[in-house]
Amino acid sequence: MEPRRAKIFYLKKRVLFPYCTLPVSLRPSDQSNAIHEGDSILAFSITSIFDIIFHQGKMATLAEVTEIERSDQKVTMKLRGLARAVVQKIVKFTNAEYLLFEAPRDDLHHTTIDELRKKCQEVIFLINVPESDKLIQLLNYIVDPDQMSDFIANYFVIDFKTRYRLYRETDPVRRSRMLINELSKMIQKMTANNKRA
Repeated sequence: MEPRRAKIFYLKKRVLFPYCTLPVSLRPSDQSNAIHEGDSILAFSITSIFDIIFHQGKMATLAEVTEIERSDQKVTMKLRGLARAVVQKIVKFTNAEYLLFEAPRDDLHHTTIDELRKKCQEVIFLINVPESDKLIQLLNYIVDPDQMSDFIANYFVIDFKTRYRLYRETDPVRRSRMLINELSKMIQKMTANNKRA
């Protein structure tokens, strides 16, 4: 398979999961002015300069720029994640060659999917926000295990290190089990806080 090429966009200590959206702001520059609504770009999460130097084989997200607003002070974009990609080569820090990542097609056992969905619903009930019912309904519509684990990791895991670890886990089964563990910790913490309140 021949590598594809796209503009690269560096996300400093932020993660864009496939199937999810992320707003980003940056200062106007030649690079930001070259990005337009509808463009496909490669969103590459970095934690240090070493991620750029040793980029080959690292995970990135192919994304679409769905909205863009420009002012003299900043450029605001909304990115929509499309798929995981593997960085092959960064060209002059502005473009990258990549291959789309194909997740293993081992279907998750139904009990794992059900457990993940139930844990997430329990967290939603504990949070108890006006949108809780909508979130639960939305979860019931997601049937693809890969999409479900990315959606839950994106909207329910706040800690960057945990998000990054989940993002880099390419096996949907392992990612779902990691998520179940993280959600269990969240439930324990919130339950303890509610008892103290």
